Amino acid sequence: MAAGDIFLFRICGRFEAERTASETRANKIVSLLDPGVALPRPKGVKPEDHLELAFEDLDDPGNPRSPTKGHVARLLAFGRRLRATDRVLIHCEGGVCRSPAAALLLVSQAMGPGRTQDAMDKVAEVRPEAMPNPLIVAFGAELLGRPELPGIAEAAAQRGFSRRMQRLDVESDRGRDF
Repeated sequence: MAAGDIFLFRICGRFEAERTASETRANKIVSLLDPGVALPRPKGVKPEDHLELAFEDLDDPGNPRSPTKGHVARLLAFGRRLRATDRVLIHCEGGVCRSPAAALLLVSQAMGPGRTQDAMDKVAEVRPEAMPNPLIVAFGAELLGRPELPGIAEAAAQRGFSRRMQRLDVESDRGRDF
């Protein structure tokens, strides 16, 4: 893929993944779920086109259930095989932290150096409540050689948190129970 060419992608949570994969006709899937949680691979998606990484949404590198640099290296290797014609579903448990972080790294890698803010803007457009996991982003920044990634992701996380709280306030005002 030439720098700047970008695959189509969607970000969602685990319970939306099967429906979203079907609706978008995803041909590549990135699953970032807790250890022991699995999602059936949709029909038509080859095993080599479904990256499954198991870690919790933690940002403590000392916790054995946290993402590792190895997880992020596998994600980036998967991303190097993506083409502009691919339709990629990236999902985690809630579609808020792990999958937006993964999307940011994949999009940033595809867009090339100097386009990190554009990559984050694209992720926020797809998932406005995105709060990218800081440990995933930090490992990606190191592996991609993009030291600006953590700062851009942190600013986006603050905006995503605000959007999420506003949405919850609106839903609460409608009398919904959480």
